[in-house]
Amino acid sequence: MNLKACSLSSKPFSLLIVDDEPDVLSVTQEYLKTCFSFHVEMAGSGACALSMMRETQYDAIIADYEMEEMSGLDLLKTVRAKGDDIPFIIFTGKGREEVVIAAYESGADGYVQKGLDVRSQFTELAHKVYTVILKKQAEHTLVATYKQLKDAHRLAHIGIWDWDFSRDIITWSEELYLINGWDPDEPAPPYAHLSHLYTPESWQVLQAAVTHTLSTGEPYDLKLQIIRPDGTMIWTRAFGEPTYTKTGEMAGLHGMVQDITDWTRTEEALRQSEEKYRLIADNTADHIWIFDMDLNLTYSSPSVVRMKGFTVEETLSHSLHEIMTPASVESVLKRFEKEMALELSGGADPDRIVSFETEEYCKDGSTILVENKATLLRDAEGKPVGILGVSRDITERKQADYALQVSEERFRQLFNNASDAIFLHEVRDDGKPGVFIEVNDAACHKLGYTREELMNMEVSDINTPESNEMIPEIMPALFDKLHVTFECSHQKKDGEVIPVEVATHLFHLNNQNVILSICRDISERKSAEEALTRSERQLADIIDFLPDATFVVDKTGTIIAWNRAIEKMTGVLASDMLGKNNYEYALPFYGERRPILIDLAMQCDTQFPRKYSEFKRDGQQVKSESIIANFRGEDVTLWSIATPLYDQSGRLIGSIESIRDVSERKKTDDALHEALDTLKTVMDSLEAFVYVCDMQTYEILFINRFGRAICGEVIGEKCYRSLQKNQDGPCLFCTNEKIVDEYGNPNGGYVWEFQNTITKRWYQCHDRAIRWIDGRIVRLEISTDITKQKLAEHALKQANRQLNLLSEITRHDILNTVNAMQLLANLVEMKVDITPAAKDFENLETAISVIQSQIEFTRVYQDLGSHNPQWISLHNILTSLPVPQGIRLINNSADIEIFSDPLLNKVFENLLDNSIRHGKTVSTITISSKPGQHDMTIIFEDDGAGIPAAEKEVIFERGYGKNTGFGLFFIREILSITGIIISETGLEGIGVRFEISLPKEMWRYRTDH
Repeated sequence: MNLKACSLSSKPFSLLIVDDEPDVLSVTQEYLKTCFSFHVEMAGSGACALSMMRETQYDAIIADYEMEEMSGLDLLKTVRAKGDDIPFIIFTGKGREEVVIAAYESGADGYVQKGLDVRSQFTELAHKVYTVILKKQAEHTLVATYKQLKDAHRLAHIGIWDWDFSRDIITWSEELYLINGWDPDEPAPPYAHLSHLYTPESWQVLQAAVTHTLSTGEPYDLKLQIIRPDGTMIWTRAFGEPTYTKTGEMAGLHGMVQDITDWTRTEEALRQSEEKYRLIADNTADHIWIFDMDLNLTYSSPSVVRMKGFTVEETLSHSLHEIMTPASVESVLKRFEKEMALELSGGADPDRIVSFETEEYCKDGSTILVENKATLLRDAEGKPVGILGVSRDITERKQADYALQVSEERFRQLFNNASDAIFLHEVRDDGKPGVFIEVNDAACHKLGYTREELMNMEVSDINTPESNEMIPEIMPALFDKLHVTFECSHQKKDGEVIPVEVATHLFHLNNQNVILSICRDISERKSAEEALTRSERQLADIIDFLPDATFVVDKTGTIIAWNRAIEKMTGVLASDMLGKNNYEYALPFYGERRPILIDLAMQCDTQFPRKYSEFKRDGQQVKSESIIANFRGEDVTLWSIATPLYDQSGRLIGSIESIRDVSERKKTDDALHEALDTLKTVMDSLEAFVYVCDMQTYEILFINRFGRAICGEVIGEKCYRSLQKNQDGPCLFCTNEKIVDEYGNPNGGYVWEFQNTITKRWYQCHDRAIRWIDGRIVRLEISTDITKQKLAEHALKQANRQLNLLSEITRHDILNTVNAMQLLANLVEMKVDITPAAKDFENLETAISVIQSQIEFTRVYQDLGSHNPQWISLHNILTSLPVPQGIRLINNSADIEIFSDPLLNKVFENLLDNSIRHGKTVSTITISSKPGQHDMTIIFEDDGAGIPAAEKEVIFERGYGKNTGFGLFFIREILSITGIIISETGLEGIGVRFEISLPKEMWRYRTDH
C-alpha cells in the first residue's frame, strides 16, 4: 500500500505534535512527514504548545496523554476553555477505558492507542487526522446552515419535533419550546403526557390522527389548540409523518408545529364580522339590496322572499323594469341622474341618504308600495362603486281599512282553529246558563255535533247530571268575580263522557250578559295523575323494602313513610307513626322530641351539627355519625344520611333520611387501629430507618422512632421534601415502579443502596409494596445504615487505584520505548536495504509484538476483581459482539441478567476470538441457555474443528495455546469471582461446546422492558 497516497488534499495539513519525550517526538515527526506528507511542527510541553498556537494556526493537534507539568488532558481542557474547537487527538500508550472516557468528556476529537503495529497505528492516526479535520470543517458549515434554518423557523414560527420509538423519547427544537411556552432546560414530555399540552378536543383529534398514521403510514396535517403552562391558549398547525429504518420498519415520527394564532384570530374576527353583518342582513324584516353603478342588482337579502315572494336568485336575475312598475322606473332613473349630477358638481355630501317610494311587483303578480332609503357605496378613493338600500313594505300602512278587515278575518280563523272548545252562550233571567250563541269548530269536533245542532242546545244539554248539579255553586261565584275556572264532565253525542277544565268569563255583549267558556279536554292529564298516583304507590313500596332504616316527612314534619327496616330497628310499627308530627320520629332514638338530621336537611341550622360526633354537608345531602346511649338496651353507633325532596317546579316538599347501625364496623375499626399501634411499637424498636408513604401522593403515613430522630415529625408531608434535600418533586431514583407488577399489584420487592442527601450516610434499602389499613397500595421502606461498610470498600478501592496507577506508569514508559524501537526499525527499513538482515528484523518485530501483547494483558488483567460485581444483561453483551463477515451468530438464549465482574463481556469476546482463531472451518456459532431446577447453563457452540479430549482441561491453564495463552485462562478467572464455572464438553471434529454454569443467586430474568 502506498501510504503517501492517503493524502486527501493537495495542500498538506499543518499539525502540531506535543510530547515530553524528545526521541519519540522527533521519530514521530519524521514518520508522519515521510509517510503521509503532513506539515509537522513539534512542542516539548503543553506550555510550549500554547505559545506556538498563539503565533501559528494549525489544522490539528496530536498530544501524548501523560507529560510532565501539563498533561495532554490538561492541555486539551485549556484549549477548550479558550473556546478553541481545533481538532485534538490523544496519541498515547494508555489504553484504559476511563482514560478514553476522560479524553472524550474533555472535548477530544479522537483517540489512538500506541503499542500496536507501527504501520497500522500510524495509518490509523493519519486517517483519524484527516477524518477529524474534514469533520470539523463540515461541522462549521453545518452550524452556519443550521443557524440559517433556525432563523427561518423563528421568523415563520415553526418548531420541529422528533419521536424515537426505540427509546420512547420526543425531542423539540428551540422554536417549538417557545411556541409551547416550555422551559428549554426541561426535557420534552413523552407522548403519553402530551394531553396536558392540548385542549381535550384537540388531544382527541391528535390521538386519532397519530393512530391512523401509525397503522397506515399516511402523514397528518391538523389544526390544534395548545394550552401553555401559563394558561394562555394558542392555535397551531401540526404536521407529522413516519420515519423508517434502512430495513423499512417504522422507527418513529417527526414533523413540525407552526404558531398560527394571529392568523386564526384575524380569520375568526373577519368571520365573526362577516357573520354578524350577514346575520343582520339575512334576518331583518326589511329588504336590503345593492345595485352597481349600471343599476344591476348584485345583492338581495333573504327577506325579499317574505316581502315579494321571489327567491334571492330570482331577484338577482331581474332588471329594473322587472322589479318595479314603469312609473316607478322613470322616477328612479330621474332621481339617479340628479344624484350623479350632484356628485359631479363636487358639492354633494358623500354620506347623504336619499328616500323615495316605489311600486314593485310580487311573484304572485300583485304590487306593493315600498319605502326606500339609499346611499352610495364608495371605494378607498371615495369614488362611487354601488348603491346600498333598504326597502320596507308600507302597503298595510297605506291601506289601513283593508288591514282591519284582514285582522277580523284572522280573528275568525283563530277562533275556529283553536284546539280547545270555545262556547259563547246567553244567561237566562233566572241566572242559569242559556242557549249557545256561537261555538267553534273544535267544540263541534270534540262533542260530535254539527254546528247547527249545537246552536239549538244549551249548556245543560252537554253537561253530565253531576256537572249540572254544580251550576248553583258556580254561577254566584262567576257573577261575583267575573272569572271562574273549574272542572266538570261533558257528554258527547255518542254518550262518551270526557273530563274538561272550563275557564268562564262573564261580560256584556249587545247590552246583555253573555258567558265565554273555553273548555280543555283533560283526559290525558287525568290519566297522568292516575299514573302519578300509581308511581307514588310504587315508590312507597320501594322505600318500604329498602335494607336501610328509612323514613320520609313532608315539609311540615309529618311522617309520610316509615319502612320495614326502621320498624325492625326501633320496634315501632308504621301504623303508629304515619301522620304524626311534632318530632315524633325522634322519640325511638333519643327519648325526647327534638330536631334530628332529617330536619337539618330542610334548613341551615349551624348550631345543630354540634349534637353529632361526626357531621358533614355534601351539597344538599347531610351525613352524620352519632352514638346513641341505651338504644333498646345497648349503646350503638348510627350512621345517617338525609336529603331534601323537591317537586318538579323546584319547591321543597319534604325530606328523607336513611339510618344504618355501624356498631360492628366501629368495633372492627378499633381492632384494626389497635393492631396498627402494635405494629408501630414493633417498628419503633428496630434500629433501622422505617417509613411508609402513599405511592400516588408521596405523603408520609408512618415513620418509626429511628426515622423521627433523624428527620423529625414529618407525617403528612411529602417524602421527597422531608427525607431528601433540595427536592421539589418525586425523586428520580424513586422505586415505586419497581415494587409493583404491570397490574399495580405488589411484587417481590426491591433492594438497593443509596446515600441520603440530608445525612450523607449510606443505607441499604429494602422496599416493598403493601396494602395499608384503608386498602390502598403503599410503599414500605426499611433502610439499614451501611456507612461503615461503604467506607471500608472505598479504602480498598483507593489502595487498588494506587497499585493500578503504579502499574500504568511502568507500562506507559515501557510502551513508549518499544514504540520508539518500532519507529526506528521501520525508518531503517525505508531508508536502507535490509535484505541481508531481513530474518533478523522479522525476529525483532516478533519479539516487540510479544512484549506489547504481554504488557497489554497486564493492563486488562489489572482490572479483574477491582470493581464490585453487578447485574449485566446477556442480551446486551451478545448483540455487541464483533462478529466478522462469513460467520453467522445464532442467539437462542433466554433474556437474563448475570451477577458478575464488569469484565463479563471479555468472556464472550475471548470465546468468539477462540473460535475464529482455532476453529479453522467455523461458519456458525450458536449461544443457547438451559434452565435447571434453580441454576442456569449458558452454552456456547461452534461447528469448527473442536478440541481433543486430552486438552479439555489444560486449555484453561495460563500460557497454554497458540496465541498469547491468556484467553481461556482469563475467562475462567473472570467467572470464578462470582462462583460461575466453565467447562468444555464438545467433540473433536464436530465443534467446541463451552458450558457456563450459573448458580441460582448469580442469574435472574430481565425485568426492565
